[in-house]
Amino acid sequence: MCLLAVPSMIYPIQNETITEGDSVTLLCNASGIPSPVVSWIKVDGHRTVSNVSELEFTNIARSEAGEYRCEASNECGNASETAWIFVQCKLTIICPCNLSVLTIYVFIYNVYSELVQKQKSN
Repeated sequence: MCLLAVPSMIYPIQNETITEGDSVTLLCNASGIPSPVVSWIKVDGHRTVSNVSELEFTNIARSEAGEYRCEASNECGNASETAWIFVQCKLTIICPCNLSVLTIYVFIYNVYSELVQKQKSN
């Protein structure tokens, strides 16, 4: 017989939005008597981590985005909570090595000059 032993609560887990390549940690804070065992499951079934309250991602990839469920259980029952990780694309600007700052300024000046001339002709 169990009295007040079911994992009584898992605090809400924050959704996270991060950039590809960054790190993030989801925390599953569960309580119960006796102390519950905590597991993480990716809802699509591709990842399961047991006996940890923190689910850590380092150098996260877009393929790791999705819904994650924290499950807390002991011999008297279980509780669960879910959170989403949204992974945004990393923006990379590539500039050819042979362009100098002067070349860029000349390009900007030429574009600006063309715009001014078009405005004058209108």
